[in-house]
Amino acid sequence: MNQYLKAIQDVLKENNRLTEQEKETLLKDIADANKQWEIIDFKLDRTEKVKRTTAILLEETIAELENKRKAIEAQNRELEIESSLEKVRTVAMGMRKRDDMLDICRTI
Repeated sequence: MNQYLKAIQDVLKENNRLTEQEKETLLKDIADANKQWEIIDFKLDRTEKVKRTTAILLEETIAELENKRKAIEAQNRELEIESSLEKVRTVAMGMRKRDDMLDICRTI
């Protein structure tokens, strides 16, 4: 039982000015308040656990996204290189005379 509710309960039990019915009613109310306290404490504990779990999952997701971003950047770089090589190849395949070599050099 919560220490504060326990203290109130002890004072009520020792109080001689209240009738037994009044004491019973107040003690029942204290017991109900204690139950609510325990439920709220349990919910708070569960919420904190969910919060920690969510934070861990979020960190993992951010790390995964960062890895995927790096992989996509690397892949984009490779595609840029392939595209550039394809342009050079296209110009080179179109070469018909020696002077066309300058066009290839400009493309490179």
